[in-house]
Amino acid sequence: MAMALPLLDNNLPNVSAMPISKAYPIKQQFAECISYANQQGLRTNAGHDLNLHNLADLLALGTVDEVSIGHAFTIECIEQGIDSVVKQYLAICQ
Repeated sequence: MAMALPLLDNNLPNVSAMPISKAYPIKQQFAECISYANQQGLRTNAGHDLNLHNLADLLALGTVDEVSIGHAFTIECIEQGIDSVVKQYLAICQ
């Protein structure tokens, strides 16, 4: 059974569009949430608004077991072609 930890406000702004000085505290909250979940033996899953531009930043914050990239993946495949997009995501996740 999946369990969501109520440690973060679900209405956080898009940090990829912010200056680094404003984005840092939000990224720190995500890092702390990921760390806490891992310490409790929980798997960490992430989704919503993940794409080729911000996935690497999220994965750099700690151990994330699964990500949902469905919507962005579909659009990126239409724009760039599926082969290119799959290769880019695999490179990010390795």
